[in-house]
Amino acid sequence: MDKLAYLREAKLDDIAFDDITSDDKNNWLDQSDSDFDTLIPVADRQTKLAKTAGEERAVFGLYSMGVITARDEWVYDFGGDTLGRKIRSFINLYEESRAEHGGKEVDNDTLGTTIKWTRDLKRQLHLDRPNVFDRASIRQTLFRPFIGKSLYFNQNLNEMQYQLPEVFPTGADNENKAICFCVNGKDFYVLAAEKVFDYHFTGDTQCLPLYRYTSEGKRVSNITEWGLRQFREHYSDDSITAENIFAYTYAVLHDPAYREKYALDLLREFPRLPMYRDFPAWVRMGRELLELHVGFESAEPYPLERVEQAGQAGKAVLRADKDRGAIVLDGKTTLTGVPPEAWEYRLGSRSALEWVLDQYKERKPKDPTIAEKFNTYRFADHKERVIDLLRRVCAVSVRTVEIVGELDMWTDLDPDEGLEFRREFVEEMEKRMSSDEPTIPAEEVYRRLGLE
Repeated sequence: MDKLAYLREAKLDDIAFDDITSDDKNNWLDQSDSDFDTLIPVADRQTKLAKTAGEERAVFGLYSMGVITARDEWVYDFGGDTLGRKIRSFINLYEESRAEHGGKEVDNDTLGTTIKWTRDLKRQLHLDRPNVFDRASIRQTLFRPFIGKSLYFNQNLNEMQYQLPEVFPTGADNENKAICFCVNGKDFYVLAAEKVFDYHFTGDTQCLPLYRYTSEGKRVSNITEWGLRQFREHYSDDSITAENIFAYTYAVLHDPAYREKYALDLLREFPRLPMYRDFPAWVRMGRELLELHVGFESAEPYPLERVEQAGQAGKAVLRADKDRGAIVLDGKTTLTGVPPEAWEYRLGSRSALEWVLDQYKERKPKDPTIAEKFNTYRFADHKERVIDLLRRVCAVSVRTVEIVGELDMWTDLDPDEGLEFRREFVEEMEKRMSSDEPTIPAEEVYRRLGLE
């Protein structure tokens, strides 16, 4: 209101305006003055569509968004059996509509709201295309950070699958990993996946897979010849592999200094890669982060203490109490001993632990048919599994914060100047060493700080 009052009272000639011009990318506000454009692109459209290796100008060839189902409540579920019942019901209702309206143009009022009608499903109806339940389409997927769900991964009931069938094709032997990152203009964050993932897995999600699969099922590297050559030539090392570059990329995208320096660029563009010194160290840290994040379900559980109160469990609470280092599950059970650093591992608006708590809360479904016939989720049925998951995600969070701290200790944002410890880290190192013997060999300092 104050601004409107000012504009009403002030004369136009008295208002001080600033002249601004757009940059070469047509950005008028929040213009970046970094060296982002000089770094190596992780991916671009030209390389994705390239017919020959000579046309490639990015590190990764293929990139893809996550699956958009447009009917999450129908095609996702924590249990495969419940999901199967929902899908069969959906298909039966579709087939009833097809028997009456197949091959015809019909409006939304005629179709009703018993099932979720989207543009593609209406197109199938107009083509009089039958829909048959396929149990093989039920896949284990990643719905949100550290949240696995069963998904009916089928083109008939998924609005958009993008290139995911090339990244994670059906088949037990078709293993892969993908670096997923947020592209919605909000906080930049990254998380690896080894299975099909939802579009909102990391905000609005794009992924960079390690491999891709041809239509014949052959696995090929998704690191381009151009990208491999850039790294081998820069580091004068022909032994560098695609897997090394993949791990290096994952480490760099976790580097706090990188995210801070290129924050504006990462809001608008795909990441680019600097060539840091000590390539093997970045590969090592990236590999450990990858193993932690894709293997979170098998991580060694953190020893959170389970405290039980007398009486009934009552309604699910699933609340984080950061000040107490506790997680309140319900009226009966609380987990205590959550270390402060566990909350520091954040993916967008929540910590990893808070993502777990949020996704396991009881909510009334928005879809009226689901609410009437399939509103069967109860936290109590999943409580023991959630406790186990929270302990494992806590362990993953603590170790991730440690590794990211290590990245932040010795980051190198000017490759030509060489690797330097941050001033804050040097001060902390001096503080740690001041109470010990007067002189400590450098090797011992590195060993104590985990930098061997």
